[in-house]
Amino acid sequence: MVELDPKYNIYVLTYLPTGKKYVGKTGYNDGGKMRLHFHINKLQHGVHSSKQFQSDYEKYGGDESSFKIEYVGVQLWSDKFKLRHFDSEKRLMLKLKTYDSRYGYNAQDPSMKRWIRKCRMYSVKAS
Repeated sequence: MVELDPKYNIYVLTYLPTGKKYVGKTGYNDGGKMRLHFHINKLQHGVHSSKQFQSDYEKYGGDESSFKIEYVGVQLWSDKFKLRHFDSEKRLMLKLKTYDSRYGYNAQDPSMKRWIRKCRMYSVKAS
């Protein structure tokens, strides 16, 4: 039997001027508020890792009220097998299509393409 521990809280950050979403995870148990401030700080300083997110922010601007953050759930981890069960973050990216720059800001996540291929290979569904 694999023992699973909650390791990360999964959140969805929506940039209201565009309606595009960013899916992320955090070790903080604060409903994503710390990560919201992290993203805003990166955007304000012009150094966000998502070039599309940065470009949209420079075009539309905004403050904390320009974002909506939603807590989604917990990602579970098995230290024994180095295994992520119910890889919630990537499943949610797949379901919300945030890897596609038309819908979201996770397009530059380098592991996303590999994960999508693996899901297709094993017929894993996003939901």
